[in-house]
Amino acid sequence: MEGSMIAFFLLVALALGGAMTMLSSTRALHMIFSMALVFLAIAGLYILLGAEFVGIVQVIVYAGAITVLAVFGIMLTRHDASETAAERSRSNRWLAFVTAAGLFIVLFFAISRTRFLPVAAADTEHLAGVREIGMLFLSPDYIYTFELASVLLLSAFIGAIVMAKGGSGDE
Repeated sequence: MEGSMIAFFLLVALALGGAMTMLSSTRALHMIFSMALVFLAIAGLYILLGAEFVGIVQVIVYAGAITVLAVFGIMLTRHDASETAAERSRSNRWLAFVTAAGLFIVLFFAISRTRFLPVAAADTEHLAGVREIGMLFLSPDYIYTFELASVLLLSAFIGAIVMAKGGSGDE
């Protein structure tokens, strides 16, 4: 077996393991870290497929920013952490299992009966690399859009902190 196949199966196992851990975890913080593992494994799959830019963006945006934002959201808000696994009803678990099994069966038959057409070889000579994409986004055409987006995200983050702390406005 080739090294890329071994890496593929390891990354898939990491993604599925992280997803299963996220679904079976009872604490929100553990769920977030499990999702970060899934995000990193998917970024590894992108890189393995030759889409380095998409893999790097996956790491920066999802595994980095979204995970940190979720951790801040949990840490800065008041929430009742007293929910236990015993409070979940058994009927909901059976309903979830039946729904997942039904979805698996439908997808299995849909994929197995689909005739996939052969794909022509891609012309990789004219594809832009990471450097070209970065230079395009930092050109004068898009730089103001990025600055505006960063100011908008910063103001939203500050607003979320103020709302979470319950600021009265007269401080």
